[in-house]
Amino acid sequence: MLNSETANDLMSTKIISLHPKDKMQRVKEVFEAYNIHHIPIMVGNNIVGIISRSDYQQILGIANNSYQEFIKSKIFETHPIEEYMISEIICCDIDTPLESILDLFLANTIRCIPVVKEGKLEGIITPVDLLKRMKKMIN
Repeated sequence: MLNSETANDLMSTKIISLHPKDKMQRVKEVFEAYNIHHIPIMVGNNIVGIISRSDYQQILGIANNSYQEFIKSKIFETHPIEEYMISEIICCDIDTPLESILDLFLANTIRCIPVVKEGKLEGIITPVDLLKRMKKMIN
């Protein structure tokens, strides 16, 4: 039943993370290689930021000429992720009930919630995960 669902039941556990000092080129490589929408930025076991596919696409932007294309390539080659990541992260515990997770999404302008257990990242919940669970419950 939905009333007994927790973050542990809803989260995606296949996570690819990067370090804040990694260059933006790594973000580009990960998003191009994998069908994911959020990359947690980690220092050891601590999540210190997140970068989304939409953040990346905004940085990628549209180059109108070769100079803009050159500048964009230099940003990806030389700038660290920490310059572009979102560092104010709203996380939940692995045992957080579904209702509280929904409240977090509704009260904040966020598209993912990292799930932690004793401070260690265990997974990520997105609105798509919630929709998949709802569809499963309907069927």
